[in-house]
Amino acid sequence: MAGALVGGAFLSGFINVVFDRFLSSEAANLIIGKKLGPDLVERLRISLHAAEALVDDAEYKQLDNPSVKDWLNSLRDAVYVADDLLDSVLTIEATRKEVRSFWPISFLKRDREIVDKMEDVVRRINFLEKQKDFLGLEKTTKRNFLSWRIPSTSLVEAKKDR
Repeated sequence: MAGALVGGAFLSGFINVVFDRFLSSEAANLIIGKKLGPDLVERLRISLHAAEALVDDAEYKQLDNPSVKDWLNSLRDAVYVADDLLDSVLTIEATRKEVRSFWPISFLKRDREIVDKMEDVVRRINFLEKQKDFLGLEKTTKRNFLSWRIPSTSLVEAKKDR
């Protein structure tokens, strides 16, 4: 159970990391150069923010509801795919810098594949966000997690008691 709490807290932070990476000037220029365009990047940004608003409530409710835990896992997978796509964009651009003398058609095909995969990520995140009512998830601000986390003991205090 503690692993689920740590995993959920990690997801919230990772969403912010992915979002920040997409907003960096280098990544934004490369993404727009890949024809993802500002519209697709904006849709991804909005989707990530909408999902992030549900993560705190989902982290809490996953303890009692396996469907919510599955929802969190699906969201995590979608965010990982978005991060992997950003890595692909950066890698392809680095490769292009090394082989500027020619532009093989395979690069253009990969660009289209990246755009298609990013569209799929946005659709997946939007679909997950729409499941909030079915799962009973509410958009929340940061909860006071101390009120529901498993109490821990200090090993130092445990030694003193012996």
